[in-house]
Amino acid sequence: MIARPSRQAGFTLLEVLVVAIIMAVLAGVMLLSSSLAGPAAKAADARRLLIHLVNQHCEESVLLGREGGVRLVEGGYEFYWWDGEAWVPRDEKLFRPRALKPPLTLELSLPQARSELADVPEVVCDSAGEISEFNAAIVADAIRLPVTTDDRGRLVADDAG
Repeated sequence: MIARPSRQAGFTLLEVLVVAIIMAVLAGVMLLSSSLAGPAAKAADARRLLIHLVNQHCEESVLLGREGGVRLVEGGYEFYWWDGEAWVPRDEKLFRPRALKPPLTLELSLPQARSELADVPEVVCDSAGEISEFNAAIVADAIRLPVTTDDRGRLVADDAG
């Protein structure tokens, strides 16, 4: 009887190279598609970030027992603490001032009495967990994504408005 050489199990170099090329092409397509996201996707991402950061800031206000504020400035927003005498900017990296990249803008609507207070941030989170009433929207071209406060004192997406 003649013994046949056994074929070793595994992948050939050509098969491995084909799979690597396919993975590289797919990774390139995913990277390109995420960097070319349209205004709607950018506005949705900006709104999610705003909601998350404001809610986190307000939760820390409760945990630390101090007043927090968010000033909505043209083109972005900034986070503040009340030190007993004045509003002081937060210096942590997470709460650094944020700028919206064009074409994104931030619209704000305040009750008349609050819009006349120049030195007070537009959004105030007190140490009891209350958040001041306001309406805002991230706007890009014809896309408008509103945010507002809910009855639990949290910032939420207002897709009905």
